[in-house]
Amino acid sequence: MIWCLVLIPLLVYVCLVIWFIKGWAKIGELEIRNQELGIIVSIIIPCRNEANTIQTILKSIDQQKFDFKNLEVILVDDHSSDDTFGVIRNYELGIRNFEPLIIQLSENEFGKKAAIKNALKISKGELIVCTDADCEFGVDWLNAMTSAFHSPNIKMVTGPVMFFERPGFWNQMMQLEFLSLIGIGAASVQNGYPNMCNGANIAYRKSAFYEVNGFKGNEHIPSGDDEFLMHKIHEKFKGGVQFLKKYEAIVYTQPPQSLSEFVNQRIRWGSKAGHYKNLKSKLLPAFMYLFNVVLFFTPLFYFLEMPWTVIATLWLGKLSIEIVFFATILPFFRSSKILDLVIPAQIFHVVYISIIGVLSVMKSYTWKGR
Repeated sequence: MIWCLVLIPLLVYVCLVIWFIKGWAKIGELEIRNQELGIIVSIIIPCRNEANTIQTILKSIDQQKFDFKNLEVILVDDHSSDDTFGVIRNYELGIRNFEPLIIQLSENEFGKKAAIKNALKISKGELIVCTDADCEFGVDWLNAMTSAFHSPNIKMVTGPVMFFERPGFWNQMMQLEFLSLIGIGAASVQNGYPNMCNGANIAYRKSAFYEVNGFKGNEHIPSGDDEFLMHKIHEKFKGGVQFLKKYEAIVYTQPPQSLSEFVNQRIRWGSKAGHYKNLKSKLLPAFMYLFNVVLFFTPLFYFLEMPWTVIATLWLGKLSIEIVFFATILPFFRSSKILDLVIPAQIFHVVYISIIGVLSVMKSYTWKGR
Protein backbone atom coordinates (compact mmCIF):
# COMPACT_ATOMS: atom_id res chain seq x y z
CA MET A 1 0.00 0.00 0.00
CA ILE A 2 2.89 2.36 0.63
CA TRP A 3 3.51 2.52 -3.11
CA CYS A 4 0.11 4.15 -3.53
CA LEU A 5 1.57 7.26 -1.88
CA VAL A 6 3.47 7.78 -5.13
CA LEU A 7 0.11 8.60 -6.74
CA ILE A 8 -0.16 11.76 -4.64
CA PRO A 9 2.37 13.64 -6.85
CA LEU A 10 0.35 12.50 -9.88
CA LEU A 11 -2.80 14.01 -8.40
CA VAL A 12 -0.96 17.27 -7.74
CA TYR A 13 0.47 17.22 -11.28
CA VAL A 14 -2.95 16.66 -12.85
CA CYS A 15 -4.42 19.52 -10.82
CA LEU A 16 -1.51 21.74 -11.82
CA VAL A 17 -1.93 21.01 -15.54
CA ILE A 18 -5.68 21.61 -15.25
CA TRP A 19 -4.77 24.98 -13.72
CA PHE A 20 -2.60 25.67 -16.78
CA ILE A 21 -5.37 24.61 -19.15
CA LYS A 22 -7.90 26.88 -17.46
CA GLY A 23 -5.41 29.75 -17.41
CA TRP A 24 -4.71 29.43 -21.12
CA ALA A 25 -8.42 29.20 -21.93
CA LYS A 26 -9.11 32.41 -19.99
CA ILE A 27 -6.66 34.49 -22.00
CA GLY A 28 -8.65 36.65 -24.37
CA GLU A 29 -7.29 37.50 -27.80
CA LEU A 30 -6.50 41.21 -27.78
CA GLU A 31 -7.69 43.37 -30.65
CA ILE A 32 -4.80 44.84 -32.60
CA ARG A 33 -4.84 48.62 -32.51
CA ASN A 34 -2.52 51.06 -34.22
CA GLN A 35 -0.10 52.76 -31.85
CA GLU A 36 -1.29 56.10 -30.54
CA LEU A 37 0.26 59.13 -32.19
CA GLY A 38 3.18 60.52 -30.25
CA ILE A 39 4.07 57.37 -28.31
CA ILE A 40 7.57 56.40 -29.36
CA VAL A 41 8.53 52.74 -29.39
CA SER A 42 12.14 51.58 -29.12
CA ILE A 43 13.09 48.12 -30.38
CA ILE A 44 16.26 46.87 -28.72
CA ILE A 45 18.22 44.05 -30.34
CA PRO A 46 21.41 42.81 -28.67
CA CYS A 47 23.73 41.28 -31.26
CA ARG A 48 26.65 38.91 -30.88
CA ASN A 49 27.98 36.92 -33.84
CA GLU A 50 24.80 37.40 -35.87
CA ALA A 51 26.30 38.17 -39.28
CA ASN A 52 24.26 35.36 -40.86
CA THR A 53 20.90 36.34 -39.34
CA ILE A 54 20.81 40.09 -38.73
CA GLN A 55 19.57 40.91 -42.21
CA THR A 56 16.47 38.77 -41.70
CA ILE A 57 15.27 40.62 -38.62
CA LEU A 58 15.99 44.00 -40.21
CA LYS A 59 13.76 43.00 -43.12
CA SER A 60 11.04 41.87 -40.70
CA ILE A 61 11.11 45.25 -38.95
CA ASP A 62 11.13 47.16 -42.23
CA GLN A 63 7.94 45.37 -43.30
CA GLN A 64 5.95 46.26 -40.18
CA LYS A 65 2.59 47.98 -40.58
CA PHE A 66 3.61 50.68 -38.16
CA ASP A 67 4.03 54.44 -38.02
CA PHE A 68 7.80 54.56 -38.41
CA LYS A 69 7.90 58.18 -37.30
CA ASN A 70 7.28 56.81 -33.81
CA LEU A 71 9.81 53.99 -33.98
CA GLU A 72 13.50 53.69 -33.30
CA VAL A 73 15.59 50.55 -33.66
CA ILE A 74 18.70 50.16 -31.52
CA LEU A 75 21.23 47.45 -32.33
CA VAL A 76 23.85 46.75 -29.68
CA ASP A 77 26.96 44.88 -30.78
CA ASP A 78 28.27 42.74 -27.93
CA HIS A 79 31.90 42.22 -29.00
CA SER A 80 31.07 40.07 -32.02
CA SER A 81 33.97 38.05 -33.30
CA ASP A 82 32.41 37.70 -36.75
CA ASP A 83 31.41 40.50 -39.11
CA THR A 84 28.08 41.36 -37.46
CA PHE A 85 29.02 45.02 -37.06
CA GLY A 86 30.24 45.24 -40.64
CA VAL A 87 27.09 43.64 -42.01
CA ILE A 88 24.93 46.13 -40.12
CA ARG A 89 27.04 49.08 -41.22
CA ASN A 90 27.08 48.01 -44.85
CA TYR A 91 23.57 46.65 -45.04
CA GLU A 92 22.42 47.45 -48.57
CA LEU A 93 19.39 45.22 -49.07
CA GLY A 94 17.03 48.15 -48.94
CA ILE A 95 15.78 49.28 -45.55
CA ARG A 96 13.18 51.85 -46.55
CA ASN A 97 11.41 52.83 -43.37
CA PHE A 98 14.02 53.28 -40.66
CA GLU A 99 17.71 53.74 -40.00
CA PRO A 100 18.98 51.65 -37.09
CA LEU A 101 21.00 53.23 -34.35
CA ILE A 102 24.12 51.15 -33.75
CA ILE A 103 26.14 51.12 -30.55
CA GLN A 104 28.94 48.92 -29.27
CA LEU A 105 29.61 47.79 -25.75
CA SER A 106 32.81 49.04 -24.16
CA GLU A 107 35.67 46.68 -23.36
CA ASN A 108 34.58 46.17 -19.75
CA GLU A 109 30.90 45.53 -20.60
CA PHE A 110 29.45 42.36 -22.01
CA GLY A 111 26.29 40.31 -22.09
CA LYS A 112 22.66 40.81 -23.01
CA LYS A 113 21.74 42.75 -19.88
CA ALA A 114 24.56 45.23 -20.44
CA ALA A 115 23.43 45.62 -24.04
CA ILE A 116 19.84 46.38 -23.01
CA LYS A 117 20.90 48.76 -20.24
CA ASN A 118 23.09 50.76 -22.62
CA ALA A 119 20.36 50.90 -25.23
CA LEU A 120 17.83 52.08 -22.64
CA LYS A 121 20.08 54.99 -21.67
CA ILE A 122 19.91 56.47 -25.15
CA SER A 123 16.43 55.30 -26.14
CA LYS A 124 13.68 57.81 -26.84
CA GLY A 125 10.78 55.44 -26.47
CA GLU A 126 8.51 55.02 -23.48
CA LEU A 127 7.65 51.55 -24.76
CA ILE A 128 10.58 49.16 -25.03
CA VAL A 129 10.30 46.07 -27.21
CA CYS A 130 13.05 43.44 -26.94
CA THR A 131 13.78 40.63 -29.33
CA ASP A 132 16.76 38.59 -30.51
CA ALA A 133 18.86 39.06 -33.62
CA ASP A 134 18.11 35.59 -35.01
CA CYS A 135 14.32 36.06 -35.01
CA GLU A 136 11.64 36.78 -37.57
CA PHE A 137 7.98 37.86 -37.34
CA GLY A 138 4.96 38.90 -39.36
CA VAL A 139 3.99 42.40 -40.49
CA ASP A 140 1.53 42.98 -37.61
CA TRP A 141 3.91 41.93 -34.83
CA LEU A 142 4.78 45.39 -33.53
CA ASN A 143 1.21 46.70 -33.59
CA ALA A 144 0.13 43.56 -31.72
CA MET A 145 2.85 43.85 -29.06
CA THR A 146 2.09 47.51 -28.37
CA SER A 147 -1.72 47.19 -28.40
CA ALA A 148 -1.88 45.96 -24.81
CA PHE A 149 -0.32 49.19 -23.57
CA HIS A 150 -3.46 51.16 -24.36
CA SER A 151 -4.33 50.16 -20.81
CA PRO A 152 -2.24 52.23 -18.39
CA ASN A 153 -2.28 49.33 -15.91
CA ILE A 154 -0.19 47.14 -18.21
CA LYS A 155 3.51 47.51 -17.50
CA MET A 156 4.89 44.48 -19.31
CA VAL A 157 3.76 42.20 -22.12
CA THR A 158 5.15 38.75 -22.83
CA GLY A 159 4.56 37.42 -26.31
CA PRO A 160 4.35 34.00 -27.98
CA VAL A 161 7.49 32.44 -29.44
CA MET A 162 7.94 29.29 -31.48
CA PHE A 163 10.71 27.63 -33.43
CA PHE A 164 10.91 27.91 -37.19
CA GLU A 165 9.19 24.91 -38.73
CA ARG A 166 11.78 22.25 -39.59
CA PRO A 167 11.14 18.76 -40.97
CA GLY A 168 12.16 15.70 -39.01
CA PHE A 169 11.11 13.90 -35.86
CA TRP A 170 13.73 15.56 -33.61
CA ASN A 171 12.80 19.10 -34.70
CA GLN A 172 9.11 18.46 -34.14
CA MET A 173 9.81 17.01 -30.71
CA MET A 174 11.74 20.15 -29.78
CA GLN A 175 8.88 22.29 -31.08
CA LEU A 176 6.34 20.40 -28.98
CA GLU A 177 8.43 20.72 -25.83
CA PHE A 178 9.16 24.39 -26.49
CA LEU A 179 5.49 25.25 -27.02
CA SER A 180 4.64 23.55 -23.74
CA LEU A 181 6.95 26.01 -21.98
CA ILE A 182 5.33 28.96 -23.76
CA GLY A 183 1.88 27.67 -22.84
CA ILE A 184 2.81 27.15 -19.18
CA GLY A 185 4.35 30.62 -19.01
CA ALA A 186 1.28 32.22 -20.59
CA ALA A 187 -1.15 30.39 -18.29
CA SER A 188 0.90 31.29 -15.23
CA VAL A 189 0.77 34.97 -16.17
CA GLN A 190 -2.99 34.77 -16.65
CA ASN A 191 -3.43 32.99 -13.31
CA GLY A 192 -1.56 35.76 -11.52
CA TYR A 193 1.69 33.90 -10.84
CA PRO A 194 4.08 34.86 -13.67
CA ASN A 195 6.85 32.30 -13.84
CA MET A 196 8.33 31.96 -17.32
CA CYS A 197 8.63 34.09 -20.43
CA ASN A 198 10.92 34.30 -23.44
CA GLY A 199 13.20 37.27 -24.04
CA ALA A 200 12.79 36.92 -27.80
CA ASN A 201 9.40 38.60 -27.48
CA ILE A 202 8.79 40.94 -24.55
CA ALA A 203 7.81 44.59 -24.18
CA TYR A 204 7.61 46.91 -21.20
CA ARG A 205 7.30 50.52 -20.18
CA LYS A 206 10.70 52.10 -19.70
CA SER A 207 9.38 53.82 -16.60
CA ALA A 208 8.48 50.42 -15.10
CA PHE A 209 11.98 49.12 -15.82
CA TYR A 210 13.54 51.93 -13.82
CA GLU A 211 10.94 51.80 -11.05
CA VAL A 212 11.96 48.20 -10.29
CA ASN A 213 15.67 49.04 -10.66
CA GLY A 214 16.02 47.05 -13.86
CA PHE A 215 18.44 44.16 -13.60
CA LYS A 216 19.82 45.17 -10.21
CA GLY A 217 20.37 42.13 -8.06
CA ASN A 218 20.87 39.70 -10.96
CA GLU A 219 23.47 41.40 -13.16
CA HIS A 220 25.92 38.60 -12.37
CA ILE A 221 23.63 36.00 -13.97
CA PRO A 222 24.26 35.87 -17.75
CA SER A 223 20.64 35.05 -18.66
CA GLY A 224 17.37 36.10 -17.07
CA ASP A 225 16.95 39.50 -18.69
CA ASP A 226 13.36 38.40 -19.28
CA GLU A 227 12.11 36.32 -16.33
CA PHE A 228 13.83 38.17 -13.48
CA LEU A 229 12.53 41.47 -14.82
CA MET A 230 9.02 40.02 -15.19
CA HIS A 231 9.08 38.81 -11.57
CA LYS A 232 10.13 42.24 -10.32
CA ILE A 233 7.50 44.08 -12.34
CA HIS A 234 4.83 41.66 -11.13
CA GLU A 235 5.82 42.25 -7.51
CA LYS A 236 5.72 46.03 -7.97
CA PHE A 237 2.62 46.23 -10.17
CA LYS A 238 0.11 43.48 -9.38
CA GLY A 239 -1.79 42.62 -12.54
CA GLY A 240 0.66 44.66 -14.60
CA VAL A 241 2.02 41.72 -16.61
CA GLN A 242 0.03 40.32 -19.51
CA PHE A 243 0.58 37.55 -22.03
CA LEU A 244 -0.38 38.56 -25.56
CA LYS A 245 -2.42 35.72 -27.02
CA LYS A 246 -2.44 36.88 -30.60
CA TYR A 247 -1.21 34.82 -33.56
CA GLU A 248 0.14 37.93 -35.28
CA ALA A 249 2.41 38.53 -32.28
CA ILE A 250 4.34 35.27 -32.68
CA VAL A 251 8.10 35.57 -32.98
CA TYR A 252 9.94 32.76 -34.73
CA THR A 253 13.38 31.79 -33.50
CA GLN A 254 16.04 29.28 -34.44
CA PRO A 255 15.86 25.85 -32.76
CA PRO A 256 18.99 24.24 -31.34
CA GLN A 257 21.01 22.78 -34.19
CA SER A 258 22.29 19.72 -32.34
CA LEU A 259 21.69 17.62 -29.23
CA SER A 260 24.64 19.26 -27.45
CA GLU A 261 23.28 22.71 -28.26
CA PHE A 262 19.86 21.66 -26.98
CA VAL A 263 21.34 20.36 -23.72
CA ASN A 264 23.43 23.51 -23.28
CA GLN A 265 20.38 25.72 -23.83
CA ARG A 266 18.29 23.78 -21.31
CA ILE A 267 21.08 23.86 -18.71
CA ARG A 268 21.17 27.64 -19.12
CA TRP A 269 17.40 27.90 -18.73
CA GLY A 270 17.30 25.46 -15.81
CA SER A 271 20.05 27.28 -13.94
CA LYS A 272 17.87 30.40 -13.63
CA ALA A 273 15.34 28.70 -11.34
CA GLY A 274 17.82 28.58 -8.48
CA HIS A 275 18.10 32.37 -8.56
CA TYR A 276 14.37 33.11 -8.34
CA LYS A 277 13.60 35.35 -5.37
CA ASN A 278 9.95 34.40 -4.98
CA LEU A 279 9.25 31.07 -3.24
CA LYS A 280 6.21 30.43 -5.44
CA SER A 281 8.36 30.84 -8.54
CA LYS A 282 10.77 28.23 -7.20
CA LEU A 283 8.10 25.70 -6.22
CA LEU A 284 6.74 25.15 -9.73
CA PRO A 285 10.00 24.05 -11.41
CA ALA A 286 10.99 22.13 -8.28
CA PHE A 287 7.78 20.10 -8.26
CA MET A 288 7.84 19.51 -12.03
CA TYR A 289 11.38 18.23 -11.72
CA LEU A 290 10.69 15.92 -8.79
CA PHE A 291 7.60 14.45 -10.45
CA ASN A 292 9.59 13.62 -13.57
CA VAL A 293 12.35 12.08 -11.44
CA VAL A 294 9.77 9.76 -9.89
CA LEU A 295 8.73 8.65 -13.37
CA PHE A 296 12.37 8.31 -14.42
CA PHE A 297 13.00 5.80 -11.65
CA THR A 298 9.84 3.71 -12.15
CA PRO A 299 11.82 0.89 -13.85
CA LEU A 300 13.93 0.67 -10.69
CA PHE A 301 10.85 0.88 -8.49
CA TYR A 302 9.37 -2.05 -10.41
CA PHE A 303 12.30 -4.24 -9.35
CA LEU A 304 11.70 -2.98 -5.82
CA GLU A 305 8.21 -4.47 -6.11
CA MET A 306 6.22 -1.38 -7.01
CA PRO A 307 2.96 -2.78 -8.52
CA TRP A 308 2.81 -2.43 -12.28
CA THR A 309 -0.67 -0.96 -11.88
CA VAL A 310 0.78 1.99 -9.95
CA ILE A 311 3.46 2.52 -12.62
CA ALA A 312 0.85 2.37 -15.38
CA THR A 313 -1.35 4.84 -13.52
CA LEU A 314 1.54 7.30 -13.18
CA TRP A 315 2.46 7.22 -16.86
CA LEU A 316 -1.08 7.08 -18.25
CA GLY A 317 -2.23 9.82 -15.89
CA LYS A 318 0.57 12.11 -17.06
CA LEU A 319 -0.06 11.24 -20.70
CA SER A 320 -3.82 11.78 -20.51
CA ILE A 321 -3.72 15.22 -18.95
CA GLU A 322 -0.91 16.34 -21.24
CA ILE A 323 -2.88 15.32 -24.32
CA VAL A 324 -5.65 17.63 -23.11
CA PHE A 325 -3.11 20.39 -22.45
CA PHE A 326 -1.51 20.18 -25.89
CA ALA A 327 -4.90 19.87 -27.59
CA THR A 328 -5.75 23.17 -25.90
CA ILE A 329 -2.65 25.20 -26.82
CA LEU A 330 -1.49 23.81 -30.19
CA PRO A 331 -4.43 25.17 -32.26
CA PHE A 332 -3.34 28.71 -31.37
CA PHE A 333 0.10 28.04 -32.85
CA ARG A 334 -1.51 26.22 -35.81
CA SER A 335 0.60 23.20 -34.97
CA SER A 336 -2.04 20.61 -34.13
CA LYS A 337 -0.30 18.09 -36.42
CA ILE A 338 2.43 17.53 -33.84
CA LEU A 339 -0.15 16.40 -31.26
CA ASP A 340 0.63 12.87 -32.46
CA LEU A 341 4.06 13.20 -30.87
CA VAL A 342 2.75 13.56 -27.32
CA ILE A 343 3.05 9.82 -26.67
CA PRO A 344 6.71 9.38 -27.73
CA ALA A 345 7.47 12.73 -26.12
CA GLN A 346 6.65 11.28 -22.70
CA ILE A 347 9.83 9.23 -22.42
CA PHE A 348 11.95 11.97 -23.99
CA HIS A 349 10.57 14.58 -21.62
CA VAL A 350 10.99 12.53 -18.44
CA VAL A 351 14.56 11.53 -19.30
CA TYR A 352 15.75 14.95 -20.38
CA ILE A 353 14.14 16.81 -17.46
CA SER A 354 15.69 14.41 -14.95
CA ILE A 355 19.15 14.71 -16.48
CA ILE A 356 19.04 18.47 -17.15
CA GLY A 357 18.00 19.12 -13.56
CA VAL A 358 21.22 17.55 -12.33
CA LEU A 359 23.41 19.11 -15.02
CA SER A 360 22.04 22.62 -14.38
CA VAL A 361 23.44 22.39 -10.85
CA MET A 362 26.70 20.58 -11.61
CA LYS A 363 27.69 21.77 -15.07
CA SER A 364 28.35 25.22 -16.46
CA TYR A 365 27.11 26.33 -19.87
CA THR A 366 28.30 28.45 -22.77
CA TRP A 367 26.29 31.21 -24.38
CA LYS A 368 27.19 33.07 -27.54
CA GLY A 369 30.71 31.70 -27.39
CA ARG A 370 31.27 32.57 -23.73
